[in-house]
Amino acid sequence: MSEPERERAKALQASEDARRAERELLEVRARVRALETELSQVRARHDALRQRRSVRLATGLVERARALLPGAGRGDAPATPVAPRVEWSSSPGRSFGGPGTDPRDLPRRYRETLLRALHDPVGEDGPFRIGLLGAASAATSGLASGLAAPGFDVVELDASAASGPRPDAVIVGDLQIDPGTLPAGVVSIAVHPGADPGFDIRLDPGEDPAAAVVDAIDRWLRATRVAIRVPAASAATAETWGDTHLARAFRNALRDAGWPTRLHYRTSWDDEAVGHDDIVLDLLGLHATTSGPGAVRVLWQISHPELARPDLYDRYDLAFVASDPFAAVMAGQTAVPVRPLHQATDPERFRPTPGGPEHELLFIAGWRPGGRRILEDLLPTERRLAVYGGRWTAERIDPAFLAGAAIPNSDLAAYYGAASIVLNDHWAGMRREGFLSNRLYDASAAGAFVITDDVEGLEAEFDGGVVGYRDRRHLHDLIDHFLEHPAERRERSERARAAVLARHTFAHRARTFVEAVTPLLRERGGETA
Repeated sequence: MSEPERERAKALQASEDARRAERELLEVRARVRALETELSQVRARHDALRQRRSVRLATGLVERARALLPGAGRGDAPATPVAPRVEWSSSPGRSFGGPGTDPRDLPRRYRETLLRALHDPVGEDGPFRIGLLGAASAATSGLASGLAAPGFDVVELDASAASGPRPDAVIVGDLQIDPGTLPAGVVSIAVHPGADPGFDIRLDPGEDPAAAVVDAIDRWLRATRVAIRVPAASAATAETWGDTHLARAFRNALRDAGWPTRLHYRTSWDDEAVGHDDIVLDLLGLHATTSGPGAVRVLWQISHPELARPDLYDRYDLAFVASDPFAAVMAGQTAVPVRPLHQATDPERFRPTPGGPEHELLFIAGWRPGGRRILEDLLPTERRLAVYGGRWTAERIDPAFLAGAAIPNSDLAAYYGAASIVLNDHWAGMRREGFLSNRLYDASAAGAFVITDDVEGLEAEFDGGVVGYRDRRHLHDLIDHFLEHPAERRERSERARAAVLARHTFAHRARTFVEAVTPLLRERGGETA
């Protein structure tokens, strides 16, 4: 082995050792979070027990008082009824295969079975089951009778008291209902074009809402469909995960490309219904999946390279990696095709937006146990720094710099665009392995000038518009220079925005995804509509 080869081997081993150490650290943090959750549950049970003892004591005192006071009878007033709390039925509803069914064949079985049920309600598969959920609106008032007439099995549902087999589709009349709370696998329909994009189908009913619904379901079933498994635990916590917003933007881009797409949070990852879609895409961030549904299985590693393992990649038909150098590393360790697919932005959401507060230095991110490198390199500072995010305390940062809690994703563009300099940093593993943060694309699209810790490929990705720093001294020098030269900041930010719009939107990523996955789908006899 030559000297350069030995040096390369040592560098690869050091990189693998670092990933292993970071993986072990993540596991420890996950165990700590689990213990914290368990402790919280124990406290909740303890509080409930105390409350029940208090109720029993109070009831006993009342009974004694009634016994002592002859005029204090029970009276004839009826007790206040308590509505039973009934959750959605756990019954999976229609079956699309037995124990020996190849999971890769489920999408075909699902499509064919539901199309037969949709167009032949008296056939062997039985009628298509449709649930109506929420108060009827003017648009949905005639749906029940219109759908029942051709023989569909239509039932009125209540989210707090739904029972019976899981329906094939749910039509929601109350637009306040979060589609992410519906059972995995049902076709979620909102008869309103302005409904939450999380619904599988949003339509304007027109003069014949029942016919519009049937036609929309038919087109949805015949199309190539994608399920994205997202690391967020549930709809209740999804907004706090950056991966959720990335997944939603990619979902919208795939839909625009003609592939209906829906998200599945971690609590439903292993639901059989996830495998009814043709392609299952797993976003590998902070959590890895353990099951492999779908006709075509795709991985997109967007962060945390320490979680990458050859045996994990081997579960998939194709792996995308948000880093050129790390894609090359993993390509040499697995037989699965590995391709780079960088992070991106939604230019409709992230664009120059007036109205944000003007900050000299802006950092938007939560505190984390591993620290925030750019703040460690910056502080102390006499510059006007504003930090927004969760889990910051007076012990973790000077309160003078703490500007507020986490900012809603819908407001970020205005904040980015109003700042003189937006600051960004990366997890150590991402920085080492060439993963570029999603914030770089979002902030650049919003017209911001960004300084970040230097990552391989940064300059080429944004045509030099985003500036990377090497160390503490370099960071302070860059901040001083660019605050004194606003025209240069503006030129850099325009350069970065032009690069993002030209090459790094989710529409660009969707095209790459469709081109790469379509041949795999054809090999397995799937739909490519």
